[in-house]
Amino acid sequence: MSSLIKTIREALAGYDAVLDSASLKRDIDDASQDFIDKVRDALEDIDEVKEEVNLNNPIAQLQERSQANGTPLPLYTCSQTGESHMPVFTCECSAEGYKAGAKGKDKQTAKRRAARGVLELIFGIRRD
Repeated sequence: MSSLIKTIREALAGYDAVLDSASLKRDIDDASQDFIDKVRDALEDIDEVKEEVNLNNPIAQLQERSQANGTPLPLYTCSQTGESHMPVFTCECSAEGYKAGAKGKDKQTAKRRAARGVLELIFGIRRD
């Protein structure tokens, strides 16, 4: 009789291990699916931001945002340093409470880079 009880206990222990294993697998599958869903949502958010941010013409983008939101227009301050044959332009752009500065070989390039910097701050885009 004790041999039968021992066999039953071993079988039950094995059955518990299978159940624990199945439960763990289900937990891992659920966690994996949650992770996949979060990544998919994040990628969709990135796609939406890409559609909303036009970094090809950041000056116009900031201007249009300000007009659409009823906020003050972007403010640019620019200065020039360097020799006349190799000037360096520095511009700072302020809009929606954000500021960014940039340099360029001409005023338009520096202004465009500064506007792009503000848009990157607004939309939380990090560039490395």
